[in-house]
Amino acid sequence: MSKINFKLLIFISLMMSPLKLIALESTLNIEKKPTTLHPPTWLKPYSASYTIFRDDDKSGKATRSLKKSGESWELLSYSKAKVLFFTDKRTEKSIFQWHQSLHPLSYFYEIKNSFKKQLTKEFFDWDLKVIRGKRTNKNQWQIPLKEGISDPLNHQLLLREQLIEINNSAQSFSNKTFSFDITSKGTIQKRSYQLVAEETITTKAGDFESYKLVRERGSRKTILWMAKELDFIPVKIYQEKDGEEQGTMVLNNITTFPLQ
Repeated sequence: MSKINFKLLIFISLMMSPLKLIALESTLNIEKKPTTLHPPTWLKPYSASYTIFRDDDKSGKATRSLKKSGESWELLSYSKAKVLFFTDKRTEKSIFQWHQSLHPLSYFYEIKNSFKKQLTKEFFDWDLKVIRGKRTNKNQWQIPLKEGISDPLNHQLLLREQLIEINNSAQSFSNKTFSFDITSKGTIQKRSYQLVAEETITTKAGDFESYKLVRERGSRKTILWMAKELDFIPVKIYQEKDGEEQGTMVLNNITTFPLQ
């Protein structure tokens, strides 16, 4: 086929399934522009462990890690806590790539506790520009995918990026707000943090000069302390509901690895 009618091709592509469209592109030998991945220099693999406290009593443990495999990254968070007869386990995983910005690929969130078991999965299709998701209760959704969208876990990488920019500049951070578009059970919601102070946080891994950020929504409050020395990896996280502490996670140790 020496000449291609691109208007006709676009019409045909809209009428075809993704698999058939891939086959058509192969037949016509249409070239795709190569994707160049350039992650920022601060984005490095690491492994961290935390202790969970409630009312100053140890109630559990948590881990968080970031690793690279090929062109993709995996951010993994795990926690297990027990208060009296109540046990709660949570696993959260984000797979993404970093082009000129963060591109989520998949998101996984599992809750197992004394009252319920719940699993949420989301898949980000950048070719078709859609997000597909489902939950344990068979609730499923499909919504448009746009640049700038992140998931409930990896948006903290975008937060780290902005904190690094502020720290490297002469900007005043007083009461600065950071907002992100987050996928949330079939909708896109705004998640905001207010930078309120600089504090030194003491942990088993050492003392860290940190930015203190607060997020409030209804009766819930989350406070993050993100360490300058660690390119703003969180060293302490506090959760509150109805004015009562739900748990505080404090860093035990952290190991960073060179990017291969």
